[in-house]
Amino acid sequence: WSEDFTKMIFIPERAYNTSTKYSVIIDEDAETYNGLELGYDYKYEFTTSSEHLHPYIIKTYPENFIDTVFINTEITIEFNESMDSESFEKNYTLSPKLEGKLEWDSEFKKVKFVPEKLLETSTNYKFQILNFVKNKYGVPLKHNFEFSFKTNKRGRLQLVRSYPFSNKKDISTTSKIKLEFNHSVDKNVLQENISLYTSSGKKIELKEFSIISNIDKIVVEIEPLENFNKDSEYNLYLNKNIKDDLNIPMMNDISIKFKTETNNYVAGNVIEGFEDGSKWSKTKLNNSVSGNVIDSSYFEKSEKQKVSGKYSGKIKYNFSKENSYLTIQRLQPINLFSNGGESGMWIYGDLSDNLVLVKVIDDKLVSYDVVIDTLNWSGWKFKKFNLSNIPTSAISVSGVIIKHSSKGSEKGEIFIDDLMMLKKNDLSRTEENIPSEFSLEQNYPNPFNPVTTISFKIPTPSVVSLDVLNILGQKVRNLINKESYTAGTWNVEWDG
Repeated sequence: WSEDFTKMIFIPERAYNTSTKYSVIIDEDAETYNGLELGYDYKYEFTTSSEHLHPYIIKTYPENFIDTVFINTEITIEFNESMDSESFEKNYTLSPKLEGKLEWDSEFKKVKFVPEKLLETSTNYKFQILNFVKNKYGVPLKHNFEFSFKTNKRGRLQLVRSYPFSNKKDISTTSKIKLEFNHSVDKNVLQENISLYTSSGKKIELKEFSIISNIDKIVVEIEPLENFNKDSEYNLYLNKNIKDDLNIPMMNDISIKFKTETNNYVAGNVIEGFEDGSKWSKTKLNNSVSGNVIDSSYFEKSEKQKVSGKYSGKIKYNFSKENSYLTIQRLQPINLFSNGGESGMWIYGDLSDNLVLVKVIDDKLVSYDVVIDTLNWSGWKFKKFNLSNIPTSAISVSGVIIKHSSKGSEKGEIFIDDLMMLKKNDLSRTEENIPSEFSLEQNYPNPFNPVTTISFKIPTPSVVSLDVLNILGQKVRNLINKESYTAGTWNVEWDG
């Protein structure tokens, strides 16, 4: 009825029959609102046409015979009039079969099929709608309707692997985060959808996103603004809104929880701090023998990463084939005199899965290549090397080797610092390893939160005290209290 009740519209629940005469009769007893009767019967007639006006499909997405459809596509069918959703649900098929749900708009003119999972890659799909599908008046489609499309060759965006991986422990406090995806990802999209939190929920700022593109993978390296705290838990969160360059999403949120190392302090005597790069030289090996690309592999001192002092040693390598290797030779070997002592050095890993070895020689100039570890970590880690199988105590370090493994990356760079003797011994050392003067080195890192390493050098055996003062000269902490140290370079860690 109209608002003033002078106009009435009859809306049939079903369609009229075709070729049929209908009569509309209003009885004379029909009354006005104040009780006045119509006073006479009113009748009129009409005849329906011989054929229904059938509903029809205006458009579909994807369109028929399209072969560039993404695997996260939702299928849409649009009709020219409102439809009966129940009849549609009973009379459509999708092959290959795929479970999903139907979503209609408010007028029931447009329906969307939302798959429960992604479509398969490189697959021909056919969507068929039978002519039993009806509009809201019960009038069916005149004919069956179908359309076909083919998905592209690309699968959904996936995180292939990560470092740290979930529940990984003993992560270096100086570690970078490395993510490997199967398809290209926009840097800005990543920055907006990757977050790092402490176990208490505090957000950690991320200062650097670098993307390395290879033929079959995309590697993303992320560096936090500050070093991690030791013995602490963190949560790396990747939002499912991360999409590749074809706008295909990752589909699921990813949470990667990891824990840092409980202790990153190593007490020992530094016999090589890599402060003088001229003492080391890249060994010039024949490319056909070593498989190493000589021009892009080198050694140099670097301020980029360091454990103590001003510099560390940087080894950059680029291999051209499997079983390649690069040897960094020390021009004058360093004598370890390792009877009963342990040796090792700090290595900043590059997650390359290549091998790092130390080359040593004995007193008869017999050479040994000792495996230190697989480069499967990021950040500074102190790595010991086992010399117990060498039949002499007179051992000298003559070089460091990077060897390309079967699963290793073709290129990368590591840093090495503070080759150390971990146990005191009373045997002499070469004169060049003994400092010429007393000195207190710049602590590293600086600024720091909450741990820093303080290095000092003493030219002769001495009794040492080491205090931390504030800017007013007041003692904050005593780190070493009148302890005897042999000549050399020493490192002390302070948790502020």
